[in-house]
Amino acid sequence: MKKLVKFVTLICIVSLIGSSLIAQTDTLVVPAIDDEGKPIKNALVKYVEADTNVAGEQLHDVYKLKKGEIYYTTQGISTNNDLKIVADKPGETSETKPPQILGGTNEKGQASGANIVSTYGDITFKNIAICISSPTSSGWSFNWNSLVIANADSINITLEGLYMASGGSYVINTMGTKGIDIKIDRCHFRNMTTTQTYLPNIVMTRSTSTDTILMRNSTVFNKTGRVMSVVNPANYVELDHNTFANIHRGLWPNWTYHQVNDVKITNNVFYNTRLTTNSPEYYENQANWGMNSFSSIIHVDTLDNNTIDTVEASMPESERKYVVKKNNYYWSEEVKNMYERYNNTKELDYFTLDTLVSETQDTTIDTVYTPETPGMIPPTFMSDQAKKMFNDNSTYANFVAENNINENPNFERCGGVKQLIKYNDHYQFNKPQFFWGWDPDSTEFPDKHFVHMQWPLPEDLSHELSMKGTNGLHLGSLEYYPNEMKEYYEEPVSIEDNTANSQNSFELKNNYPNPFNPTTTIEYSLKNNMNVKLSVYNVVGQKVKTLVNSSQTPGNHSVKWKGLNESGKRVSSGIYFYKLRSGSNVKMKKMILLK
Repeated sequence: MKKLVKFVTLICIVSLIGSSLIAQTDTLVVPAIDDEGKPIKNALVKYVEADTNVAGEQLHDVYKLKKGEIYYTTQGISTNNDLKIVADKPGETSETKPPQILGGTNEKGQASGANIVSTYGDITFKNIAICISSPTSSGWSFNWNSLVIANADSINITLEGLYMASGGSYVINTMGTKGIDIKIDRCHFRNMTTTQTYLPNIVMTRSTSTDTILMRNSTVFNKTGRVMSVVNPANYVELDHNTFANIHRGLWPNWTYHQVNDVKITNNVFYNTRLTTNSPEYYENQANWGMNSFSSIIHVDTLDNNTIDTVEASMPESERKYVVKKNNYYWSEEVKNMYERYNNTKELDYFTLDTLVSETQDTTIDTVYTPETPGMIPPTFMSDQAKKMFNDNSTYANFVAENNINENPNFERCGGVKQLIKYNDHYQFNKPQFFWGWDPDSTEFPDKHFVHMQWPLPEDLSHELSMKGTNGLHLGSLEYYPNEMKEYYEEPVSIEDNTANSQNSFELKNNYPNPFNPTTTIEYSLKNNMNVKLSVYNVVGQKVKTLVNSSQTPGNHSVKWKGLNESGKRVSSGIYFYKLRSGSNVKMKKMILLK
């Protein structure tokens, strides 16, 4: 009893200390304009990077930007410290839209090319709008830069409520580091187009290994390049409740898709995702991957078949996990007709630009294209190679692909398809590429409108899909369903194994801290004497650890989980479920281990 009293007392003290720290969070408000009303160029460098003591430590915990303001930058921040750059939740007017970090130009009117943050510490962006590519004195400019460059191992990068238009080479670049944890939550990436067809990438992890990548409730709308380039081994990647619409290159490069040990792709909407394809002749030397390996959203290969970088297989094939469940994929009629053109027309007058309508500064291109190689493989959801592995239960027992549907979402408001098709025509036939985007109502900046971001955002990707997700919510990003978004963060990710007949005989509480590293506490209360079992499971339903399996008395109980499995080995980062069972009564909640 004395130990229990001491424990409860300690918890109360820790809670009071924690509350005190939260209340006293040291925040610096960063101005965007000076006393004369003029923009402060490189305010982030002047007020964030320079805000350190003689030991080089940050003087403030949080740096807050003002809603509705534009922060012009030609120099990036370089820091050894943890940084949180945040803003209040945006409103519905132009005055209350998210503050925007906008890549500026130098004295010669040239794009600066500066990365926004180069860091050796943890970094968080919340409720911020960002545009990296710059409108210069000579027109649009592509910048070889990133939002975040990770320079140290085992740091955390968090993007929450981020709105990003246009883009440089990468949003997050972890090249050369290892053990990075990336969390992309409730973000909106839009009009991210460049003249480099394979860029920008939202995440680039080449020549490195990544611990965890979580992307949830985010929208990627009108984009060239890839969503992610997960080239070398990663422990865990989860894509849950995201909407991908009009993505030229696709989810990630299919020739590296096999480098992730544990993948969960659930409850997403893929619309016109993956337009870059090749002719049948291209695949003559790729027989082991199948004819459609480069034109599919989902492609998987064996760990040792890496043609890009020489890396050792990170785990046995039998232990790998892939869950591809309750996703919707669809290509619009305009895109389907595009492939009809590619495959049915072989004359020199291949097609004319007069049949396409798009926004572009390109006025010098020819009006007639000539195909280099007639015939293109249309895109598919899952490659033949992937299907082969998912059907091989003896080797890949943890590969699950089910309830993925092909249905027109009939988005409420979605533009950019015609521009996407024209961009793909240029790609296929080696014509000059161009920036493109969709902001139909913007009049303030008619020639640079998608950089300055029309607000509220014009796209509405709510849909009419018949299938609901694994948790009973709409597929895709729940930003279009505010009540469901709230429910998502209060309830477990999956309720398929959760029963409703607990009869209030016990209560399972949220673990704390969550996310956690390396230890978390799970509390529950019992109304009666009962046999209970508390266990931890991974995302594919495999038991990781049994924490409690005994008869217990009424009252409050708590147990710690140190992130170890039954063998005492530390588990990888990712999402886990803890399940409390008594007879037929079950309650379950989720927790996230981030290293």
